[in-house]
Amino acid sequence: MTDIRVLVVEDEPVASAAHAAYVGRMAGFTVAGTALTASPRSGS
Repeated sequence: MTDIRVLVVEDEPVASAAHAAYVGRMAGFTVAGTALTASPRSGS
């Protein structure tokens, strides 16, 4: 069976690492990546 890939989106680095570590320990899930910041769209 294929793992569910999870994107962790959190602006606090410590919380992001904790969430990624937790997901990494869960059977059937894998961390696809993390996002710490987002850029606003121009014109918004």
